[in-house]
Amino acid sequence: MKIKEETKAINGQDIKLRLKLSSKDHTNKVLSVRVNAQAMRYTGNPADNILNKVQHVTLLSGQDVAIPIQIPFADYSKYMVNCDSIKVSAVASDSDEYYQTETNITLEQPVISMKVLYPVHVNREMTLEVEFKNPLNERLRNCSLTVIGCGLFKSDYIQSDLGEVEPKATLKLKITTTPYRAGLKTVVADFDCSSFRDIKSSCIVDVKP
Repeated sequence: MKIKEETKAINGQDIKLRLKLSSKDHTNKVLSVRVNAQAMRYTGNPADNILNKVQHVTLLSGQDVAIPIQIPFADYSKYMVNCDSIKVSAVASDSDEYYQTETNITLEQPVISMKVLYPVHVNREMTLEVEFKNPLNERLRNCSLTVIGCGLFKSDYIQSDLGEVEPKATLKLKITTTPYRAGLKTVVADFDCSSFRDIKSSCIVDVKP
């Protein structure tokens, strides 16, 4: 008995899994199959139950059965804002035997991109462009962006409150600053909102004298 991902699990999309049951016995079995999904904190401790479902399956002698498991985004979204992964477990049993399996699903985050628009020199204004597309059919609220870059910003970082991003809309933000140190600098952008946390991107800035 094994749980496999049908497609890569991406935060903002429904999660599609498949539970495979195999029989090597010479008799047919009617199994009670319970599937449970839990949001897991960064510490490895469970936070909340997302899914708890029971169904009965007939497993024929020497045959395999594949049971689709779908976890809609609407069901897991509110739990995953502050959690790291989803633990999916399955228990199959009849009157004589008991089988169990589990897997941890780590969600791939939406993409945020960042690039430098022009050559960069010390004490000259430079421009960074950050781009993020809302993958959801719902508005993102309480959006904020933090950009960190030692030697590029007076306080080493800037933070912007962006308000809301409409469904499927693309956010483009240009950031201007004046670098005060030469050399290779790493810039990190961190985007947060009501549905996502810590969506990051980075790029290298070569600051010329």
